Amino acid sequence: MLTMGKTNKLDRLFSCCLFFILILVLSGCSSPTQSNGCQVGTADATPYTNNQDGYCLLIPNGFSISQPTEGLLIISGPALDQSIESVQATLNISRIGSSSGRTLTEITQEAWSGAREAYTQSTITLGGDPATVAEGLLIGEAEWKIKEVIVIHANMAYKLTFTPVDDSANFAKALPDIQKLWDTVITSFTFLF
Repeated sequence: MLTMGKTNKLDRLFSCCLFFILILVLSGCSSPTQSNGCQVGTADATPYTNNQDGYCLLIPNGFSISQPTEGLLIISGPALDQSIESVQATLNISRIGSSSGRTLTEITQEAWSGAREAYTQSTITLGGDPATVAEGLLIGEAEWKIKEVIVIHANMAYKLTFTPVDDSANFAKALPDIQKLWDTVITSFTFLF
């Protein structure tokens, strides 16, 4: 009897230890984050924080960053050919400005009113906020279609423009990099305030 009691206690202790180990393992399965809520880098992506515009995200390795003006961040993929104006996947993130009480629908209608062809719209969540996606946009004098996301956060409107998103001729070779950029940025995008 005494041995049975010790065995039951050991079994319970062993079960508790296994339970806590399982909890620790499962807690490590989510994307690790920094204290500001931004994701940490991975083997495939590097973290980038834009304190001025109030967001952070991951950028796929092999892509470069430039910020030519205040409120505009450009993420560019590698050149995909040797021409002077090489095709490459590009993401422009623009802080449009205050939403001034306008709704997301009003802002997107205004932004996409100049579309030259029909395009599709859908909704996603970006940084915890509802966002509208326009796919297959052809605006202004552009030679290729784009994919845009518009989101409002803390009364500030942001626009993410992925280009080229076009399966015609020369532009199709950028589609794998566009998909990599989309998958990495959309899932990691976090607002700082």
